[in-house]
Amino acid sequence: MRYVSRAERRAEFDAAMQLLSVDGWDVLFDDTVHLALDTVPTMEIVDALERKGDLSLDAVKPTLVLIPMRTFNQDHDAMFRACLAATRPRFPVTRRHVPEAVLGYDNGTAYWSDRSDLFNPSVYVDITGVLELKVKALALYRSQNSPLDAGEDACVTLAKFYGSRIGRGAAEAFQPLRLTI
Repeated sequence: MRYVSRAERRAEFDAAMQLLSVDGWDVLFDDTVHLALDTVPTMEIVDALERKGDLSLDAVKPTLVLIPMRTFNQDHDAMFRACLAATRPRFPVTRRHVPEAVLGYDNGTAYWSDRSDLFNPSVYVDITGVLELKVKALALYRSQNSPLDAGEDACVTLAKFYGSRIGRGAAEAFQPLRLTI
């Protein structure tokens, strides 16, 4: 496995975001914690998500937040725990923004866990019309595709599998963690 510099990862990410026409994004941590997010205190990650930066929960006040589900990957697990904490309701109710919906997404490795709470989706979004675009964006972010992900083929296979659950050509799957209706 070759070393991938921050500049290379960032250039790939920029290209993918541009292709997808994403109008706002941020990278919360620098290279010192790349592949070591689990070494950052959870409170520091939560603080970054809740309050720091132009795209924090307090700044954007989103109604929907998508978070990566738990996996064997320590960085994914650290981000899951921090995202769950950052989006939790507070009692007594405070002025802090609490999103109405928090959904977990399958990051391609959610099937591999030693936990009993594996990814169990029940919300599906038809992506048949944008699957090709998703594959192109994934290809632009090539340095972050691990051999376990199996790249574009696995992305298409998984999307078609989830699509088959709802009678569509392709879908994204989500597990509701909190819905306020």
